[in-house]
Amino acid sequence: MTNLLNDRTGKIVMLAVDHGYFQGPTTGLEKPKDTIEQLIPFCDAVSPTKGIFLHCMPKEVKVPVILRASGGNSILYSDPIELEKEVILQSANKIEESNAIREQIQAQMTDRELSNEGITVSAEEAKSLLVEGVSISIYVGSRYQKDSILNLSKMSEGARKNGLELLGITAVGKEMKRDSRYLGLASRIAAEHGADIVKTYYCDDFEKVVNGCFVPIVIAGGKKIPEKDALEICYRAISDGAVGVDMGRNIFQSRYPVAMMKAVGAVVHEGLNPETAFELFNDESSN
Repeated sequence: MTNLLNDRTGKIVMLAVDHGYFQGPTTGLEKPKDTIEQLIPFCDAVSPTKGIFLHCMPKEVKVPVILRASGGNSILYSDPIELEKEVILQSANKIEESNAIREQIQAQMTDRELSNEGITVSAEEAKSLLVEGVSISIYVGSRYQKDSILNLSKMSEGARKNGLELLGITAVGKEMKRDSRYLGLASRIAAEHGADIVKTYYCDDFEKVVNGCFVPIVIAGGKKIPEKDALEICYRAISDGAVGVDMGRNIFQSRYPVAMMKAVGAVVHEGLNPETAFELFNDESSN
């Protein structure tokens, strides 16, 4: 990732704006162009979907682009036939509870079937769009783990042929435990199948995840949390060996997105501790 990492610090702050590929109009990304325009001057790279890249990226600002290249499902779908089969099995002798059981199973199925992704952008198309890299999610431990890992492996071949970097994302469903054992396993598997850099979640004993992965690691931001907490996670991740962050909701869903973007950048590139970075956030948000 030498052509993406910041020349001065060897680290990276990526802005993730690819949530809509399965979530639709995510809060803060209802108008992606407006969000990106105000934040892109303060990041080292941006991670959009193909649609956002084609229609919402500002032309006057040039930063490296890592294009989302896996997808094909949404937060709505669960297989109706499989759902009814499981309801029948689990509600035997519990007819009065069948509706509650159906709702529970449907929620579980929708989450796990998000892992049923395909490749949505070929390496050849990505090269023609003049982006620097592509990203593929893998779902280790899910029903479709094999398919998602093979997606990454196949993209690795195409990325090398076309001079692209490959970001492997260790997607985590509700049923997966975000601990160092699981995230270390998933990150290593992504690297073993050709990822040039891995995006995963921060956890306790995160240095074990880093030490077990032979390519650079960046952390995902995850769901929106208080700004000070997000800065704390950034600081810990960098201290434990991550080369940066690929953060979205904890930036563009902040009440002051630009201030948060600057504060995150200061933690990653300047080594600011969370308390000082939060002071910077407050100072910038008052301007």
